[in-house]
Amino acid sequence: MALFNKAMADTTGGKFLLRIEDTDRARYVADSERQIFEALKWLGLDPDEGPPEHGPGGPVGPYRQSERLPMYRKAAEELIAAGKAYRCYCSEDRLETLRKIQQAEKSKLIGYDGLCRSLTPDQVRQNEAAGKPSVVRFKLRKEGDIDVQDLFRGTLKFIGNEQQDAVLLKSDGYPTYHLANIVDDHAMGITHVIRAEEWIPSLPLHFELYRAFGWEAPVFAHMPLLRNKDKSKISKRKNPTSLLWYRDAGFLPEALRNFLGLMGFSLPNDQEIFTYAEFLQNFDLKKVNIGGPIFDLQKLHWLNGEYIRRLDDRELERRLVDYCKLLLGREHEFADLPEDQLPQETFLKDFEQKRRRWSRTLGTLAAEIMTSYEVNPNLLLPIIPLIKERLHTLAEAADYIPMFFTNEFAYTREMFIPKKQTMEGAILALKEVRTIVDRVDLTDPAAKEALDAACRETSEAMGQKLGPFLGPVRAAITGATVSPPLMESMIVLGKDETLKRIDNALNFLALQG
Repeated sequence: MALFNKAMADTTGGKFLLRIEDTDRARYVADSERQIFEALKWLGLDPDEGPPEHGPGGPVGPYRQSERLPMYRKAAEELIAAGKAYRCYCSEDRLETLRKIQQAEKSKLIGYDGLCRSLTPDQVRQNEAAGKPSVVRFKLRKEGDIDVQDLFRGTLKFIGNEQQDAVLLKSDGYPTYHLANIVDDHAMGITHVIRAEEWIPSLPLHFELYRAFGWEAPVFAHMPLLRNKDKSKISKRKNPTSLLWYRDAGFLPEALRNFLGLMGFSLPNDQEIFTYAEFLQNFDLKKVNIGGPIFDLQKLHWLNGEYIRRLDDRELERRLVDYCKLLLGREHEFADLPEDQLPQETFLKDFEQKRRRWSRTLGTLAAEIMTSYEVNPNLLLPIIPLIKERLHTLAEAADYIPMFFTNEFAYTREMFIPKKQTMEGAILALKEVRTIVDRVDLTDPAAKEALDAACRETSEAMGQKLGPFLGPVRAAITGATVSPPLMESMIVLGKDETLKRIDNALNFLALQG
């Protein structure tokens, strides 16, 4: 929603406003506001106006609804005085009993029955004198149809007598979403309300509120909901819906912004990779497809990899260091999840467990990686070309980077005996490669070609294929069976460190008997 609202503002010379809707005190979470600003800033969707504590400020503040309460109370009193709203003194117990009766009778309409709608002025005064708590309800017209225009769907018709008298002002003095948003949109000069299609059922109420105040309604544009592959609605229970989850998982903001741009919109010639500037060049709100876009994490994973490979090595190095800085000291946040708390979709389930392991690994190494970047930039930069083609997220660097910062590996016997290899063959391969490394100048620009040729020649002389021959060497040098390119890794590590690791592996295997 933020992306399409901002794009609308940027392509029309308008302003993108961020308003904090914090009037539901039962659901209020103190840290949520910070997360909203942090997420939008990371994604590059900074508002033009909003709470000044987080940046922009603006002429129509305050931008936090909890700071605008007198406006809502005044608006509610105006509607009461005009006979368009009324005080309701029904208790929660009565409303709950009413719901149960309606459900038992299988009533077509479930909700408030309008009991207080016809209270006389004397009855209202008696209730007030008795100190009865009350809410303010809107007197929604019941006759005829309520026709409202939606930018994507045209005229939407709602049956008047199926609508309920919604609460506008709660007994604690706080407004509901309905009253607060209509009052604020008018006061702030909002011309377009771009929101999720879940709000369509509230459209007749909102439209009638504008009419009741005598205000012109804005353009309503209800965006399609994002869907999973099985067409089910994305939800917090099954999906990572926080933008900060994607940041912590190592996605690039420009890749996620690109991906979100594909949700309900397409560029000419089905162009899938585009900048925000290209998105704006082609943006037209009327061209939004309301068919229910699929949020496919696997496709985002692919797209993010494409963006990573478009970064130059120095920029990717900076992004990796910043990402490690983000994880510093947060290892405890990324413990493995129990099976029953994992997402059920196969790719997401596998990715979530891996990204937790990756985050713990990089969080542990973060201080060392940051120091290396600041003190010895020549250590980290040469690693980037070795891993860039293998990355789809920044987090996946955890499978490749650690070997350059430690030689304390948890070796196992099996690591050194890949398919078509034996213990004797593994030991002999390590000794032969040690000899090769010892005689090759790893600082020579032709070192890789020299290592490749010597290893290929030696493996053929031993009657081994190159893969099984180098398998034990890869385990010795990297501590893993999958790694960045082996020869290039040895060159980055240097001769002394490479020989030391081969010796460590030989000593380990000698103890295996």
